[in-house]
Amino acid sequence: MYGPTVLAFLIFLFSYLHDRRKVSNGFLFLIFLFFSLVSLTYAAFTYNNVILMVIVGIVFLIFIFFAIFGGFIIAGASIWNARILIRREGLKKSNILTLLLGIGTLSLFFIPLFDWNQLLFPGAQHFVNFGLFICFYFAFHFVIYVMSSFLYHWYRPRYNKDYVIVLGSGLINGHIVSPLLQSRIFKAIEFYEKQTAATGQPPILVFSGGQGPDEALSEAEAMRDFAVDQGIPIEHTRMEAQSTTTFENMKFSKALIEEEAEGKTYRALFSTNNYHVFRAGIYAKLADLNAQGIGGKTALYYWPNAMLREFIAVVVMYKRNHFIFIATTALLYVSFLLLSYVLLQI
Repeated sequence: MYGPTVLAFLIFLFSYLHDRRKVSNGFLFLIFLFFSLVSLTYAAFTYNNVILMVIVGIVFLIFIFFAIFGGFIIAGASIWNARILIRREGLKKSNILTLLLGIGTLSLFFIPLFDWNQLLFPGAQHFVNFGLFICFYFAFHFVIYVMSSFLYHWYRPRYNKDYVIVLGSGLINGHIVSPLLQSRIFKAIEFYEKQTAATGQPPILVFSGGQGPDEALSEAEAMRDFAVDQGIPIEHTRMEAQSTTTFENMKFSKALIEEEAEGKTYRALFSTNNYHVFRAGIYAKLADLNAQGIGGKTALYYWPNAMLREFIAVVVMYKRNHFIFIATTALLYVSFLLLSYVLLQI
C-alpha cells in the first residue's frame, strides 16, 4: 500500500528538480497527496492508531465540508474580494475577474435545476452538460496551476548569481514607479544585499522594460533611478529598454547579458511579483534563459484576481493543447450520443 505513495513522490521529485517551471508538477504533487492520504488511512485502521485515525477523520471532514459548501465559499469570497479590489484599485476590466468567478460559480448551482430541453430546444441539455464539463475542466486546471505556482515558491536561490533581472511593468502617470514595481525592485535589492554580505560579490541588476506610448521614459530607466536612490551603485546596474512583454524581458535581457559575458558562463536570476513569478519562469524557459525567479510581496486583496489573470494567460499560452482536448472530448461525446440514439432505435 505504501509503494504507490513512494513512487508518486519520486516521480514528482524528479520532475520538480528537473524543471520547476512545469505546470504538470502541480498535478504530480496532487497525485502524491492522494496516495499519501490512502496510505495514512490504511495505516490508521491496520494498526488501530488513534492519533492517525483522528488525523484521517479531520482530513475527511474538511473534504466533506468543502465538497458541500466549498462552491458557496468560493463564490462569496470571490465577490467580497472583487468589492475590495474595485474599491481600492478602481473599476477596470482587469479587476473584475474575481467578480466573474463568483457569479459564475454561483450559476453552476442553478444551471442543473432547469430543464434546458424545454427552455431552449430539444437536445439543448446535452450542450449544457458539455459546457458544465468544460467549466470543471478549467477549474481543475486552475487548481493545478495554483499548486504549481505554490511549489515554485519553494525555490531558494544560492548567493552565487552574476545577474538579477528585474522585470518591468507600467509606470504611474508615465514616470512614477508603482508599488507593484517597487516590490520587484526591493526583492532584487534584498537579494543583492544578502549576496554581497555573504560573498562580497554583488550581482549586476538588469532592469528590463521598454517605454510605452503614454510613458515619459522607459520602465528600465525609471527602475534604475529608483534603485540608485535606494543606494545601489549605478555601475552595478544595466538597462534593457526595448521589451514590451514578459517574454521579451527574458529574451532581450538574455541577449544583453550574453553580449557582456562574451561567451563566459553566467548565473542569472529574475525578480518579479510573487503572483507572476511562475508564469515568468515559463517565459524564461521559452526564451532559453537558464534562470529561476524570486517574487516580491503583493497585497493579499490583489492576489486572487492577479492569479486568475496569470492562469488565463497560461491557458492562452497553451491554447492549442486545450483546443485539442476539448475538440477530442466533444467528438467522443457526440459519438456516444449518436451511438446511444441508434441503439435505442433498434
